[in-house]
Amino acid sequence: MCGCLFDRLFSKGSQFFRSAGSQHNLKVKKLLKRSIVIGLTALLLFSASPCVAQLQSDPTSRGVAAFAANNYNHAFRLLVKPARSGDAAAQFFLGRMYLEGGGIIQIEKRKGYAYIKKSAAKGNIKALWYLARNHKTGRYIDKNILVAIKSANKLCQKAILKACTFEANLLQQQPNTIAKREACQTFGKLYRKEGEISAAIPLAKCIIAGNLPPQKIGEVEEILKVAREVGEPAAQKMLMKLYFDSKDVRKIVLGAKLAYQVKSNPKFDQSIREAATSHLEFMFQDAHCLAMENLDNYLLVDQVCKKAISGGGTKSNLVLARLYSSGSLEVTHDLNAVEKYALAEKYALAAIKDNIRGAPEVLIKTWKMGKPVGGLTLPLKKLSTAETGVICQILKIVTFNKIDTRNVNKKTIDGITNSCQRVFPPGTILKFAEVYRDKFGDVDRHRKLLQSSCRVGNPENCFQLALSDANNGTETSQLLSTFREAAELGHAEAAYQCHLLASEIYNNFQDEYGTADIAKNCLNRAVLLQHPQATITWAYDQLGWFTGDAKKRRVCRQIENLISRQKLGSSALQSARTFVEDKCS
Repeated sequence: MCGCLFDRLFSKGSQFFRSAGSQHNLKVKKLLKRSIVIGLTALLLFSASPCVAQLQSDPTSRGVAAFAANNYNHAFRLLVKPARSGDAAAQFFLGRMYLEGGGIIQIEKRKGYAYIKKSAAKGNIKALWYLARNHKTGRYIDKNILVAIKSANKLCQKAILKACTFEANLLQQQPNTIAKREACQTFGKLYRKEGEISAAIPLAKCIIAGNLPPQKIGEVEEILKVAREVGEPAAQKMLMKLYFDSKDVRKIVLGAKLAYQVKSNPKFDQSIREAATSHLEFMFQDAHCLAMENLDNYLLVDQVCKKAISGGGTKSNLVLARLYSSGSLEVTHDLNAVEKYALAEKYALAAIKDNIRGAPEVLIKTWKMGKPVGGLTLPLKKLSTAETGVICQILKIVTFNKIDTRNVNKKTIDGITNSCQRVFPPGTILKFAEVYRDKFGDVDRHRKLLQSSCRVGNPENCFQLALSDANNGTETSQLLSTFREAAELGHAEAAYQCHLLASEIYNNFQDEYGTADIAKNCLNRAVLLQHPQATITWAYDQLGWFTGDAKKRRVCRQIENLISRQKLGSSALQSARTFVEDKCS
């Protein structure tokens, strides 16, 4: 009676489990299954004492327990009689001992096989599984796939879903096309309707092979993801292949991410990790590199983009330049600052060579990343492969403090100057002018560059032009004109020099050239532009023997404010303090 009650509860529990839903309720099914097992265990442990006593006195139960404890001699003695009397459980375990041996029992395969078959004929699940598995492998009984299929089919009819999967797997291995299709239909039913996870991988293979149509777009990917989540090793391998076989850039990127994760994780089987490594040898292209640029896996991006470049990609250079010029780049954790800078520059220059949009800005960022002492230096030799228009774009964006002209001839400088002069910032014009003067001795080109800049309203280059003219002995009237032009553009030092030069001319020639007014106007402009020495000169002119107190206070206050300026030169500072001591005490 106890055995009958157990069988009825197991049957009811199995029916309830099968009705739990489709593959979307796998977790619910697992919980139900666990509940059924716990309930049945409790029934055995806490059922009425007559039932427990019955189990303890039952020779089959005791024989099975002895078999489980590897006490084969005792098990054999307990199981022989009930097996001969037709007890299915006793027949199964006695048959196993005849087939596999144990203790003093001699192997008698015919007798053992006969007992297993008798037990299976009575519907014993363990016996049916034994026949199915051993007829498949040929381990303890002869290999016979057809008999294995039949045994599995009987288990499947008992609603044992894994047996259905087992049967379908065997059918799929048959050369018969009809058998393969039947297997695929079984896999589809098991997974889609019953949620049997063991059917997931075979179902995916059926769909990929074209033996079963998918129910929806992306079903194979969905199936493999579910199988991966429950720990099916083959799912990782199949999912990687699915992604890399796709022509969709996004899928290939997903495949690369998955392959990198698998390859880097030692918990995976060696064969799966080797497959992942093989997939990462894929012929990646620019499109894959660009699609990966924003991933947080910098090492993978680095690997993919380098492969894309080796395959002829050009835009990948820009991605790597951005990567290496990033301030928080993990991929460079083993590189020092100099190596990191060199790689960023290398890829940026390669992108510029291929005229990739955005490359000049990245190159400039890279140069700024180097944080050179004394400001940025323009290395013209490194830009030798770039188009002139690109060089113009770089020179338009940023002013360089120095131009490195090593291994660069005058023809190259002329080409850049003639093409880019109109977009040069004033500071760049000055630097190129200095190159002509200092490297090539071309004073005329030096003056023309400064003059053109002066004409478009650049005060510094006007002032530099005046200084150059002064050193080259230019006529005094022309020199004064240039200083005045720079002063009118707002250059404080030019205004003061204009005052000094005009005063000198006036002193030498009286007012023959009308320089008295020029000297006065230039001094006033220099004061307005807060030139220190001009301000002190003006202050002395303002205070005479009969200056009123109000005016004196105003002038003294202006000099005191001048002294409080942080960047006042030592000479001007001393002059200002002397003025205060002499005139303001």
